[in-house]
Amino acid sequence: MFNISFHFLPVYLLFWTPIIPSEKIKQLSSIFDELKLNKFKLISVLAFILLIYILHLSTINNINLALKDLFLLIAFLLSIYILIKKPKLSFINTLDKKGKNIIEFDGVCNLCNGFIQFVIKRDKGAYFKFAPLQVIHPGEKDYETIILRQKSDTFDKSTAFLEIVRKLDGLWPYLYLLVLVPKFCRDSIYSIIARNRYLWFGKKDICMVPTPELKNRFIE
Repeated sequence: MFNISFHFLPVYLLFWTPIIPSEKIKQLSSIFDELKLNKFKLISVLAFILLIYILHLSTINNINLALKDLFLLIAFLLSIYILIKKPKLSFINTLDKKGKNIIEFDGVCNLCNGFIQFVIKRDKGAYFKFAPLQVIHPGEKDYETIILRQKSDTFDKSTAFLEIVRKLDGLWPYLYLLVLVPKFCRDSIYSIIARNRYLWFGKKDICMVPTPELKNRFIE
């Protein structure tokens, strides 16, 4: 029974991690950062874990069972690291190429511009490039959806949003779990916000102008 529970522990963690208080997540993340910087502490922690495992081995006579427990221990520690420090590894598509994912957005919408700035700060891998819809589709009047264009796929509305956050740094990839919500429900909420975005968040007279450092990530 213990082994069965241990097998599925990473799955439990996957669904519970999003509701863990952010302060606790930050504390755990800082511990990982400290261990990466302080090799002595890292070695000490690993040595302690190894000691516990050796003591555990003294109670096991079956070598196959011992190896299985070792594998589970390594898998558990790796799962903890990924779920806390690198959650996007659980969601990212390995076929994605840097700079090949283009986000088209309403360039005069304050909410949309804020979201693009949010993405830029958390897109350390430079997966995305950006293009105002007014530049890509001049003359159109309906810019009520963000669009994500990938190599062979195009997403809009809530699906585009979820496909974007799954590639960001931090814990934001966990929002991709909302893809389990029926699309018509997600898109209905998205459409309500989109229709009222100017009223609620305001708008600019011209499209956002990227800084010189970010200019190469914008399509003009």
